[in-house]
Amino acid sequence: PRPMAALAAGLLLAMAQECAGFSGGAMAPLGCSAGLRSARMEMGAANAGKGCERRKFLQTTLVNAGFTLAGFASKVGAEQTARSEDKKLIDISDEEFKSKLREDVVKNQFMVTGALTRSLYDEKCTFTDEIDTYTLEKWMDGTAKLFQNDYSKMELDGDIQVNKDGATFKFKEQLMFNIPILKPKVPLTGKLILTRGSDGLITSYREVWDQPVWKVLTSASFF
Repeated sequence: PRPMAALAAGLLLAMAQECAGFSGGAMAPLGCSAGLRSARMEMGAANAGKGCERRKFLQTTLVNAGFTLAGFASKVGAEQTARSEDKKLIDISDEEFKSKLREDVVKNQFMVTGALTRSLYDEKCTFTDEIDTYTLEKWMDGTAKLFQNDYSKMELDGDIQVNKDGATFKFKEQLMFNIPILKPKVPLTGKLILTRGSDGLITSYREVWDQPVWKVLTSASFF
């Protein structure tokens, strides 16, 4: 059953990639024999080689099944780009840092919309989940395109712990992939670990999930 689960999860992520307009990247070794392709892989301007062949295969398959692949353009992307030049919040107090982080969770729902307070982050900050590692810009764009909808949401599971070195909190999410017709939904719980540099800006974002990747992805419900 596990290889079949891996295959189903891999297909789910590949379809999500198409709908988000992603390309490129390599298979992530997740402990499944088939491997799972990251749903937030680097976005490429060119679609060549194997990535292009995979794209054409998926497009043909889905069109024949009556689907139309859509590149989801998010207005959040433009807002995120505008925020890229925000003045960085260097050496702010732990209290202010916690307040802004809480706003990102409660109001901005940043882990499902990509709409974070960019001035809290170093531009070279890396974003890591249980699948892959991403740059700041690509995490913001990919998250918005994959999960921003009326269903996806996140909430705190307890308080946010903050000190000069970083912050941690537990989260609960209900996610719906922006895949036409199917709309796969998965629950996700875990812990977010943020590391701060000497200037107080966030230099590392890391998600630690409570369940293995294969179990999270194969728990998906449809329609």
